[in-house]
Amino acid sequence: MTLKVLVTGASGFIGQRLVNVLKMQGHWVKSVDRHHSGSRAGADIHVVQNISVTTRWADVLRGIDAIVHLADGSRVFESTGVSENRRAMEGCAAANSHLAASAIEQGIRSFIYVSSVKAVVGESASFVLTDEHKPLPTSQYGQLKLDVERQLTSIFNASPGRLVILRPALVYGPGCGGNFDRLMRLADTPWPLPFGGMKNTRSMIFVENFVDAVVTVLEQKSAPGGAYLVHDGAPRSICKTLEHMRSCFGRPTRLFSIPASIWGVAASIPPMASIADRITGMLTIDDIGFRRTFSWSPPWQDEQAVAATVASFVEAKTLKAANLMRGDGS
Repeated sequence: MTLKVLVTGASGFIGQRLVNVLKMQGHWVKSVDRHHSGSRAGADIHVVQNISVTTRWADVLRGIDAIVHLADGSRVFESTGVSENRRAMEGCAAANSHLAASAIEQGIRSFIYVSSVKAVVGESASFVLTDEHKPLPTSQYGQLKLDVERQLTSIFNASPGRLVILRPALVYGPGCGGNFDRLMRLADTPWPLPFGGMKNTRSMIFVENFVDAVVTVLEQKSAPGGAYLVHDGAPRSICKTLEHMRSCFGRPTRLFSIPASIWGVAASIPPMASIADRITGMLTIDDIGFRRTFSWSPPWQDEQAVAATVASFVEAKTLKAANLMRGDGS
């Protein structure tokens, strides 16, 4: 059955891929974008400069079957504290609630909110995280995600609609930024790196796997709502990830070990604390709840996904070098 799906954040890292996959599978998509209006094959594009409590959603939502909400405004709150900018966070959460309430007014029965594992924990956790763990975010970003989750849950509990909250681990893939991109840049150097023997494991999810999970939720309309963690599968250590990356780059492994005490010293220095926590800390999740509820398994395996991401990185690097050689500078 063809679905009419509205995607906010449709021009973003996840959104672009989601829109393309939905169209390829025969669904009609309305993309909410800040800049471009019009239509393309299988999609309409609607400009919303700023999602707020005054946004007029009625015309945009008319005829829509489901919403995938990616553009919640949380990125501007990525920092270490949870108490600063509280008023701005409350305004942002209210804007998201306004979209949910407008969806219910239009009779939309399925709403997918893309949250984050950071709505539940900080950069690391000493235990395997499950859907049952009490959320304890440690950043403004995570706190806002949790605030939005709770407000949307309250709204949908009083309606016949279904709310599915997805809490992905770190999402990586071709064109990604953030920590995974930094790790690739490190791997693409000839230098020996001090990560040999690290046993800490971290859960991640390939962007194509996450998009597949979202589409699965959309198409399984009778499955129950709720909040679900989701990731690729077996967590991986930074050591194994770098080994595989360097193999994909055609570089020797060149990883060496340093005493754990040195990482401990780094973690005690405020500017280095969060970086050391990301490198040495554990963050392993169990998404059996999502897999059982939606009969889902990721179509891409870990090694395939990392290899595809590295290949895209190399292609972009080669293209940039060629442009510089021609004097394009782009």
